Amino acid sequence: MHSSQRSLSVIVIPAGERQPPGWFAMHPDNFVNDDERHAAHGRWHCLSSQGERVYRALEFRSDLPTNGLALDWQARNILGLDQSGAIAECMPVSLGLRPAWLSEYPRCLWNHPSPVVRLSFAITVLALIVAVLVAGLGFSAQRYGAATSIPIVDPAPRPPDTMTFLKNMAGEWRSADELLTIQGEKGVVEIIRQTHADPDVKHLDFYAAAPVHLDVALNQIELETPVGRWLMRLVPGVRRAKLVVTYPDKQQVVYE
Repeated sequence: MHSSQRSLSVIVIPAGERQPPGWFAMHPDNFVNDDERHAAHGRWHCLSSQGERVYRALEFRSDLPTNGLALDWQARNILGLDQSGAIAECMPVSLGLRPAWLSEYPRCLWNHPSPVVRLSFAITVLALIVAVLVAGLGFSAQRYGAATSIPIVDPAPRPPDTMTFLKNMAGEWRSADELLTIQGEKGVVEIIRQTHADPDVKHLDFYAAAPVHLDVALNQIELETPVGRWLMRLVPGVRRAKLVVTYPDKQQVVYE
């Protein structure tokens, strides 16, 4: 139904009957075909008269006259029809009738004659406002959290203990004419030193050494062996770390 100005007779509801709050009724023949009736039934409409307007949902009643219109008392009172005498005499009155615009739907609910509907609408609006505020606060906290949060500082790394250092040093280390095999477990370092300066003669020495001092800054450890103290230092290399050993006779050998 498009906006129209209609001449309709406001019908007095028979005794014992009552128009549901928020609804108005018309005869279905006011619409051309079934498609228009299905589209209009239950839809909010704006009824206007004498500069006033009300919003009601449409229902169809075949017991009404073709040009009849059934309104609740509040709608008749707002539109000024009770004082005109038109109801008692069923005289035609001129009413503006059109489907409510989408922007008018909140007004339809807020001005609904039923207090239950008005309360439900108010609670819904309040819930939406709270949801928007909570979402906004969450976005703000996420956006500015880095500036207001307390930074978490990682604790300083613990220096390696002697056993960890010895495990990193364990394995086979080779120089030009020596092979050094190191095993460091249970606080005792087992070292096998194999020398072959002469191709026909291989010399093999076995040592059980005890750690004396670990220098984390220099990445070196001092060992006590039966032949004196050895100073062993790990040096980072390109392919792998290097092991520099200073023997008691001040001889220094680099192993890889």
